[in-house]
Amino acid sequence: PQYAAVMKAFKRRGETHYIGRVSPQELASAFEASRVHVLPSWYELPGLVNIEAAHYGTNIVVTNYGTIEDYLGADAFYCRPDRAASIRQAVEQAYRAPRT
Repeated sequence: PQYAAVMKAFKRRGETHYIGRVSPQELASAFEASRVHVLPSWYELPGLVNIEAAHYGTNIVVTNYGTIEDYLGADAFYCRPDRAASIRQAVEQAYRAPRT
């Protein structure tokens, strides 16, 4: 609850929707309906959310930092988290690519 309160209070430029917890079935449905999952963080071990999204065939955009490439290999689109143009390019490539 404390984490959710901090996130809701954090000021952002764009609109953010908080949907709360979802059931496993709703989560699976969201991944299946998504074309691209993006997590351009500074460092990821594997990031379970990336693996879950990939399991449902969602194209994945992740950081090229850390060890995530050891897990996803050529099955992901990589970007530099410190370069907006790199993130955009990876997202556009993943969006245009067939779901894997």
